[in-house]
Amino acid sequence: PHVEAGAEAIVVTASGCGVQVKDYGHLLARDPAYAAKAARVAALARDTIEVVAPEWKKIAPLVALDQGAKRVAFHPPCSLQHGMKIRGEVEEILRAIGHELVPVADAHLCCGSAGTYSILQPEISLQLKRNKLATLEADRPNVIATANIGCMTHLASGTSRPVLHWIELLDDLERAGFFAAVPVESVRALVERRANLLITGAGGSGKTSLLAALLALAPVNERI
Repeated sequence: PHVEAGAEAIVVTASGCGVQVKDYGHLLARDPAYAAKAARVAALARDTIEVVAPEWKKIAPLVALDQGAKRVAFHPPCSLQHGMKIRGEVEEILRAIGHELVPVADAHLCCGSAGTYSILQPEISLQLKRNKLATLEADRPNVIATANIGCMTHLASGTSRPVLHWIELLDDLERAGFFAAVPVESVRALVERRANLLITGAGGSGKTSLLAALLALAPVNERI
């Protein structure tokens, strides 16, 4: 019903889910009952970076850049860089908010999670995880960031370093900057007044709904 009511986008916080949702139109093209609906949903689907990057000029003034820079190793999920062909945009945002991105060799390679691959091919999956963590941790980052829940949990199982969704790094700084100047009541009023984005949980960080409200984009209508 929210799509029919005019939702501007369906924001999927996990790239592994997003790449599939974007393919609904193709997958259900021959289904007379769902073809049109699937095409509409696919057309509206956006990864988190596809909302943040175009609105960066609005977001930047809300970010507190004095909270301490981190050395970040970013792992671009296969679903983001190969499936959706989104490359380099998350890294630009992380640099823009003051973090240092450490070099990561073979960034194009899979971490070994790959949906059910870690279950069906555990030995290969484990070796890929070891290889990926070796490259991610080579320059001793403070934190590892990525954009997909599968990668997050898979990598986190093999390291003591924090593994986060990249939006959490932005959200922490954005909260500090925003709440220093804007009362919580204003945020609440904003959420009540505007509701044009559907943001799915999809295994993401759980902070994206707050972020959408703070950015004065079009806050969350319903979390699914």
